[in-house]
Amino acid sequence: MSIPGLLSERAIILAPRGRDSQIAMRILDEAGYLATVAHDLFELVKELSSGAGLAIIADEALRNSDIKPLLDLISRQPAWSDLPIVLMTHHGGPDHNPSARMGNLLGNVTFLERPFHPATLVSLVVTAVRGRRRQYEARARMEDLHESEGRLQNALKAGRLGSWLLEAEYLKLTCSDITKSHYGRNEQDTFNYDDWLAAVYFEDQPRMQSALQRSLDTGVDLIIEYRNVWPDGSLSWVDVRARAICGNNGLVSSLAGVTSDITERKQAESQLRRLNETLEQQVEERTSQLRHKEDILRQSQKMEAVGQLTGGIAHDFNNMLTGIIGSLELIRRRLARGSIEDLNSLIDLGVTSANRAAALTHRLLAFSRRQSLDSKPVEMNHLVNAMDELLQRSVNESIHLQLRMASDLWTAEADPNQLESALLNLVLNARDAMPDGGTLVVETFNQQLDRSFTNAHENLLPGDYVVLSVSDNGCGMPETVISRAFDPFFTTKPIGQGTGLGLSMIYGFSKQSHGHVSIKSEVGRGTTVQLFLPRFKGLADEAEQSFQSNAVYAENGETVLIVEDDPHVLLGCQQALALEDIASEGVSSAEDALKRIGDNFAGIVISDIRLPGIDGLELLSRLKARDSSLPVVLITGHGDITMAVNAMRDGAYDFMEKPFSPERLVDVTRRALEQRGLAREVWALRKQLAERDSLEGRIIGRSPAMQNLRALITNVADTSANVLIEGETGTGKELVARCLHDFSRRKDSQFVALNCGGLAESLFESEIFGHEANAFTGAGKRRIGKIEHAHNGTLFLDEVESMPVNLQIKLLRVLQERTLERLGSNQSVAVDCRVIAATKSDLNALSKTSQFRSDLYYRLNVVTLELPPLRERREDILQLFEHFLQLSSLRFDREPPTLDRQTSSSLMSHDWPGNVRELRNVAERFALGLPAFKQAGTVSENQSLGFAEAVEAFERSLLSEALQRSGGNLSQASQELGMAKTTLFDKVKKYGL
Repeated sequence: MSIPGLLSERAIILAPRGRDSQIAMRILDEAGYLATVAHDLFELVKELSSGAGLAIIADEALRNSDIKPLLDLISRQPAWSDLPIVLMTHHGGPDHNPSARMGNLLGNVTFLERPFHPATLVSLVVTAVRGRRRQYEARARMEDLHESEGRLQNALKAGRLGSWLLEAEYLKLTCSDITKSHYGRNEQDTFNYDDWLAAVYFEDQPRMQSALQRSLDTGVDLIIEYRNVWPDGSLSWVDVRARAICGNNGLVSSLAGVTSDITERKQAESQLRRLNETLEQQVEERTSQLRHKEDILRQSQKMEAVGQLTGGIAHDFNNMLTGIIGSLELIRRRLARGSIEDLNSLIDLGVTSANRAAALTHRLLAFSRRQSLDSKPVEMNHLVNAMDELLQRSVNESIHLQLRMASDLWTAEADPNQLESALLNLVLNARDAMPDGGTLVVETFNQQLDRSFTNAHENLLPGDYVVLSVSDNGCGMPETVISRAFDPFFTTKPIGQGTGLGLSMIYGFSKQSHGHVSIKSEVGRGTTVQLFLPRFKGLADEAEQSFQSNAVYAENGETVLIVEDDPHVLLGCQQALALEDIASEGVSSAEDALKRIGDNFAGIVISDIRLPGIDGLELLSRLKARDSSLPVVLITGHGDITMAVNAMRDGAYDFMEKPFSPERLVDVTRRALEQRGLAREVWALRKQLAERDSLEGRIIGRSPAMQNLRALITNVADTSANVLIEGETGTGKELVARCLHDFSRRKDSQFVALNCGGLAESLFESEIFGHEANAFTGAGKRRIGKIEHAHNGTLFLDEVESMPVNLQIKLLRVLQERTLERLGSNQSVAVDCRVIAATKSDLNALSKTSQFRSDLYYRLNVVTLELPPLRERREDILQLFEHFLQLSSLRFDREPPTLDRQTSSSLMSHDWPGNVRELRNVAERFALGLPAFKQAGTVSENQSLGFAEAVEAFERSLLSEALQRSGGNLSQASQELGMAKTTLFDKVKKYGL
């Protein structure tokens, strides 16, 4: 019988006497096994060499025979092979069959006594073939492993990568020939651990040894580039990378790594760096030449503009001087003749011309932006309504004046007097554009300017603006006129009806107010001029208080130092401030002021410019060199205004022109003190920010999961995308949310956190959306909600799965429309905040069971960050523990204890059901000198439980201890555990506590 494909599993039978071979072959044939009969030992060895699953040998075949060829065959078997042999003996076993004792030499032998039952033989063959198959499988695995090792070695050789292994306990180094070549050694040279360290360039040795020791101690990956010295004294660069192999105790047993020679890459980088430096120099020279040519062009344009400006000024002033000189000359002649009749008309003519000259000077100051503005919060609707009567009188009866005021208009920040002048000027221009009558519309509304708009206009920042718009349906303007509308002295009106400075003044006012002005016009259709003024940052009520109350005083060491050499002026200033309860002191020279002001001076300085010795400008320069945030107010005479304006450019806070009123002095002092206080607060906050570590110092861990998490945070932090953070309790979801906020452009605005599981449903709506006064019982005054409080910042919704379903709809609307309505109000409030949500549940599964709205889930789930539990990133445990141990030791003012091997092993083997929060608590106990784990038996007892049972046992014990310490007070226990009160209540019910 022949069964193809089973030669390697066939049975070779040697039974030279009797019918045993025929019987055995028939039995195996019926059982489906291939068998071959050998007639002597020589033929048996030959058949076995061709491949067989087992051999069946009668003991008489071995008697008085030369079995050396068979023994040689067995001894030459490869490591994976152990040929099964069934030795048929007579009744009585080996003791009564001396030849059967030779089975000890044959190795894998099974004895079969004759006579035997067919089933017995088949059973032995089945077992032998099954074992033989396992041997063949082992052979295949060994061949695959050998082939894989060959491919790996070929890949390492192709990439010129050397391999090495360092045993941690004995510091025994084993490395490949390629690694030796990277250090200038030949294949036959010895290269041990000491040789490895000695080859490192002396400047790089501390860095390399520190990185290597850190990997051996903590298990972090070794990644380093350094220089090494070859035996011939030459330097080369090598890149060394390794990964730790940990033993059963969780400690590092060895480091396995690769090396690569990066000398050529480093040389190329050096050449590229030199090339870049040369290129930068060339670009800088070309840029310098371009700037020089631009300066020449700009100077030419300035001279052209100055010529046009001076020509216009000379023309208008000559007209005005003609009226003044002519009137005075006529008055002189009449007085010489003794005629005094009708002198009043001549005097009126001269005064009118002088007033026109004063008005022109005022407009020139506004145009040049040298006129100081008194910016304050302005309710634009109130200002326009107050001017309604004046505007009505300014237009004729054929013009219909309409006021369209926005009901929810923001508060603007501007100089109200300049704003009134600008509005009147625009209305008069619109009137003159409609000589036959028409409709004139004055409108106010809110406008948000994005970066795409502001980038097209110099010195205009994106944000909220209040717009004053004046429109007419008059003759309109062509593009050629619009392009020159803001040029000084440009006018389309007849001679004598305009100076051409009106729109120039408005343009200067808008720029000085950090705003914008635009013109839209169409010939025959009309013109619209829109004035954009920045929105006041504070609340309107607060703004009124800040300008009307006496809330700012010299407190907390803030002192008003007055530097004035005139004792009468000094005394008057001190008395004016004293009446308003503002503490001050005076000195008569800048030298005395410099002696008085130390490094910790917390006040402000008010100084005259004209002083003996060091003048006020030099004093300003020296004070600013000491403290750039120190407010310095200058007092100037009329002739020093230009000098004072230059001083403000150099950092002066404000200036006052003599004579000034006490009210003016008090107002400037209060504002300067307020800025000083704010500047010191900002300094303190910046100091805190400067001390804050990088992202890697806040999101700690070198595991692939944490490296990927930091990369995702870096990638999405400075975007407006909503983020959903998923993770178990205690994994650090709020920390990740704060990092997303702190590393975004919203970092200077509010980060508002709300635990959705810690609020009663009845309070949830008012807490997150806010409410108006009397919206419900107990709502005595208006309150803004968390979303509105997070405007321009970040809103963090923790345990978002606990949010009531009916309020999920309202939150979804806010996310879609970027507006909200407070409870008890039907007015929409615009909000711009980034939403970061966190959950310990599967929101996708909850949405499928209608426990969480699917549309809100998809709105929140733009970017998902999954925080792994601590048990899934055990390589970070020791690093995190060391971090928390250092913090705890500083807090408790103790030296950090040394981490021993037993504690390290316990930390690595613990399941950490409380995640990072539990690890921090363990570190605090350890810093206090207590055992890391409260009960020594806790871990071992829980080891006999399943994972879920062990977690529940630990959680129940933790909750029980917290409730005992708080005397059963759920609120106190929830704060101690960092757990929402509702969550704690559910767990207390679950465990029957």
